Amino acid sequence: MQDDILKLWPVILSVVGLIVWLVRLEMKVRFAEQNIIKLNMDNRKQFEGLASSLEKFSCTTLELSQSISELKGIISEMRRG
Repeated sequence: MQDDILKLWPVILSVVGLIVWLVRLEMKVRFAEQNIIKLNMDNRKQFEGLASSLEKFSCTTLELSQSISELKGIISEMRRG
């Protein structure tokens, strides 16, 4: 009986090592998934911030364009007058 156990010792140790390795691998995968989810949320927040900034920039550019058109009209009137 003891001889059988001694013969199986490397197999038992290998199985235990494989189980430990698989558990560690699963933990790494879960950690990586959590990091991916966090990065996606951070990216979404940054994208929303950029979209908001782009919208403000667009409005400012439109206002600037309108002001330039008004100034152009005023200068044209001044040249005529």
